[in-house]
Amino acid sequence: MVRILIVEDDIALNKAYQIVLSRKSHHVDSAYNGLEALEKIQSNQPDIILLDLLMPRMNGLEFLRAYKPKDRSGVTIIAFSNLDTPSEIDEAYRLGIHKHLLKAATSPGELTTLIDELILIRKI
Repeated sequence: MVRILIVEDDIALNKAYQIVLSRKSHHVDSAYNGLEALEKIQSNQPDIILLDLLMPRMNGLEFLRAYKPKDRSGVTIIAFSNLDTPSEIDEAYRLGIHKHLLKAATSPGELTTLIDELILIRKI
């Protein structure tokens, strides 16, 4: 079972992602900002983090700067945001994201397909 942490401040979107990803029998947890995500990771290290970059309290870039697991190679981070500023996206890649998706241009089906592909790659 794959553990996915959704870090999204929009309550409706967070719930929608939970529903879509839970249908695939993934263990899905959620946080509503970077600080809450760091707390949740202390007790349950996810395999995949779906990270919004624009959030209150601690945004996605601040989260990436603070996130220092012992073995980050086992965690795939997908930045999922409407932020499309090249400098901030480049910084997110330097800080360890594996992929950046625009929320407005990605359907729930595309998101689940991407996660299924990532899971398949991890198993190989």
